[in-house]
Amino acid sequence: MAPLAACRWNTRAWTWLPKRAISTSICSGKSPEDGTISKDYREQTSSITHQQDRAGMRISQAWKGSLLVRLVGYYILFSALMVGLMASFAYLNAANSLESSVLDRLATIATLKEENFNRWVYEQRRNIVFVAALPEVRSKASSILSPETSSAEKQSAHDDLVNYLNLIVTSTPDSHEILLLDLQGVVAISTTVSHVGRSEAGQEYFIQGNTLNYVQSAYYSSLIQRNTITVSTPLFNSKQQRIGVLASHLNLRQADIIIRERTGLGETGEAYLISREQLLITDDPFIQGEGTFAGTSKGIELALQGQDGAERYTNQDGRPVFGAYRWDNEQNVALLVEIGEEEALRSARQLFYVIASIGLAVVTALGFIIYAIGKRITYPIVNLTHTAAGIASGDLSLTASVLTEDEVGQLAQAFNKMTGELRNSLRGLELELAERKKIETALRESESTTRALLEAIPDAIFVFNKEGIFINFIPGQSFATLIPPSQFLGKSFEQVLSPDLAKQLRHYHKRALQENTLQTFEYSMPGKDGVEYFEARLRAAQEEKVIAIVRDVTARIKYVEDISQMNDTLEQRVTERTAELEQTVRELESFSYTISHDLRAPLRGVVGLSSILLKEHSAQISEEGQALLKRMRETALFMGSLIDDLLAFSRLARQPIHPQMLTTAVLQIIVKELIEKLRQKEPGRDIQIRVGELSPCTADPALLKAVFLNLLSNAFKFT
Repeated sequence: MAPLAACRWNTRAWTWLPKRAISTSICSGKSPEDGTISKDYREQTSSITHQQDRAGMRISQAWKGSLLVRLVGYYILFSALMVGLMASFAYLNAANSLESSVLDRLATIATLKEENFNRWVYEQRRNIVFVAALPEVRSKASSILSPETSSAEKQSAHDDLVNYLNLIVTSTPDSHEILLLDLQGVVAISTTVSHVGRSEAGQEYFIQGNTLNYVQSAYYSSLIQRNTITVSTPLFNSKQQRIGVLASHLNLRQADIIIRERTGLGETGEAYLISREQLLITDDPFIQGEGTFAGTSKGIELALQGQDGAERYTNQDGRPVFGAYRWDNEQNVALLVEIGEEEALRSARQLFYVIASIGLAVVTALGFIIYAIGKRITYPIVNLTHTAAGIASGDLSLTASVLTEDEVGQLAQAFNKMTGELRNSLRGLELELAERKKIETALRESESTTRALLEAIPDAIFVFNKEGIFINFIPGQSFATLIPPSQFLGKSFEQVLSPDLAKQLRHYHKRALQENTLQTFEYSMPGKDGVEYFEARLRAAQEEKVIAIVRDVTARIKYVEDISQMNDTLEQRVTERTAELEQTVRELESFSYTISHDLRAPLRGVVGLSSILLKEHSAQISEEGQALLKRMRETALFMGSLIDDLLAFSRLARQPIHPQMLTTAVLQIIVKELIEKLRQKEPGRDIQIRVGELSPCTADPALLKAVFLNLLSNAFKFT
């Protein structure tokens, strides 16, 4: 069987390889003849990919931009899932039923084949015993095997017995060869003349056949060069003295007919015998041969262990099958009956395809109907959505069209009222922003003036060597030294400057060289108009030099004094302006409270009306209409929550800030408490929340907690 299976596999491989080679050349974009990449193929592939990308983008935009498309899409997906589950459930039930039925049928077939095979072997053993008991056979065999018989008598008896045995072999297809062995196991007579004189003393059928009627189970006989079963019996003379062994090598063709009978096995079913040595037992000339290994499978292994059963497993060819296995204790062989899993479950798969096809057709038809109905229902809402989008883009003059007098129409009226109040609120905010911009402009102009004054201050540059000797000087535009450069260049600090200033300069000169950092200090000197102030900046340069930038800061100091006076005046003005702003803020708070109160009124109307419709008129409204009313009510509640959050945030803004150092552990505790509160509000939702590493920070715990609460609330709402 194994060589035959290999031959079948090779046939499939040879028919598959050219197709695979062709498909490989197409997938790689190469010509099958020369392996070069086709330009037309590349252009065609690029065009197809571009079209697929554009189609995917259009589908994504339609899905995200249309509530109706999502509703119909979710319906189709859910319905298709249900159809798939129903079809799968039906398939599994049918497959389980078929599996039990097939396994029972295979077990019954295996039992019948085992009984028929044992009955056939029993008949062959009975036939050889009958032949051995014939007086003529016993007489002729006694003459042939007796040493006292003359040569002429032996030859005559030999010819008669050979003719008789040949007649038996030719008249019955079950025997391949009948042979007579003497007490030493040497073949004395055989229907195959070439076997005469060969010793079979070591064969089991001769050893056991000396004393009893014996059946040697299936094996490969080197004598006849094929698989066989041998039956043997002791041969006695007329005096009941054992004179030899009469044996018959059975022709397994009839056994193959019994085992391979395909009744009940369908197209892919097969049955076969396996010896204890795991060799295939068959008379098939294509797979005859010494040591034909049958391969291994779970069924073969269990049968060779002496177990009987029926189950699903993979056979020795790697093909999933349903199989029944038996160990025949009488013949010491394993019998296996198998049928391919694909064929066995074919009707279950056909049932799955039928249910899935009908279900998908029904779902598709209902999808078109639901789309048409939903389009009519959602048209006023779509119109309201377009108006809201226009207002969000900045066109506050838009108003929603009131197309109906039902709840959607009332919602449009409430929306128009809300947008009118919003326009009034924005006008007040615009005036406040204009005032703030004026203040910012004044501050920027003051900053620009200060920067220009600072950049206009002239500087002088001195260069010293590492010993503190003046080696270079670059005067500023209006910087005048008390002595000309010729009198201090080439001299040390102590030779030019006063002792205190020289000591101070020497100290920063040394630090600049050692630390290689900028050193800054200020000093004063008497001048023409009194004391003059200077700022010196020292930095080490290459070749162990120090560069000093000296700026006359006398004017700056005087300017600072002037600025101080201006700051006092400005501070007084800021105080007055702050008081005015605080008064304005209080008025805005009162105004925002009034607006929020007015905004709540239409929202409460929307919530109340939608609740009344759902409770008292739900029978007159379709399921889609009820779903839209629920969503409208939830949206109004959400808008009311936003107004409450806005007021809460304005109250938080008026509270004083108390910054504290918050560690990672404290932040984790705050976040966990907020998550637990949100879970308690919605116990029915199963939301996975992952909190990452929170870095320590300095913040007001109450305000930070409010920020975390808003973020987590938004995450819960839109998840």
